[in-house]
Amino acid sequence: MEKTDSMTPERIDLAFDVFAEEYDALAEFQYETGLALMEVLGIGLGMEVLDVGCGTSKPTLEIAREVGRRGKVVG
Repeated sequence: MEKTDSMTPERIDLAFDVFAEEYDALAEFQYETGLALMEVLGIGLGMEVLDVGCGTSKPTLEIAREVGRRGKVVG
């Protein structure tokens, strides 16, 4: 891919700065809904779980706590 003038490191940094706050808000929503889904699914000790679209991995860490050392989480 050819680098264009619009893809400077400074512009890329600015884009991430602009969207970071919105992404954090979305990630918090994903976390809360993920916790509710964990309860509905009955995730527990020793289970193996694939966390698809894990984003910031915050829900993945909660799943890891729930499945314990004998379980497995991939995200």
